Amino acid sequence: MNVVKLFRESALEFKSVKNLCVISLLLALRVCLNFFTIPISDLCHVSFLFIVMGVIGGMYGPFVGAVCGAVGDILCYIVHPMGGFFIGFTFSAAIAGILYGLVLYKNKFRVSKIIFAEILVDVVINVLLNTLWISMLYGSGFLELLITVRIPKNLITIPLSVGIFIAFSPLINKVVNRNIKK
Repeated sequence: MNVVKLFRESALEFKSVKNLCVISLLLALRVCLNFFTIPISDLCHVSFLFIVMGVIGGMYGPFVGAVCGAVGDILCYIVHPMGGFFIGFTFSAAIAGILYGLVLYKNKFRVSKIIFAEILVDVVINVLLNTLWISMLYGSGFLELLITVRIPKNLITIPLSVGIFIAFSPLINKVVNRNIKK
């Protein structure tokens, strides 16, 4: 499917009051899940926000995913700040929403799509972009941080993220197909 068409169709998802209500509830869930973030160090933490962002991107597309990623990041900072605010992480959250939307929108949450989306988001956002932002914030060397902290952390969390997402995919498919998309 054409990327421009996907963005256009995704933007039209905001026209439905029902969609706005569900998107708002998912954003609220994202903010709540932010309280269950597990800090590993100052430079690294594990969270479950990827599930909500994957659902938003898959249900409503890349445009809604980008908006919700950015708005959700700002809301999470306002409600439960962890460190200082940095616009780079908001940009990363928006790009993650776009990537989930591009891979999962208008598709069932199939195992192959989930694996591809999670690996894509983890590599592009968590390993590359967020490592860049952390190195800029803390003055650490990008490659040193990448090799010693970020790659090992993501080698552990990618299979966990994929497994958690796959475990929830039957429930997500049932909710999407029966209640929300009708």
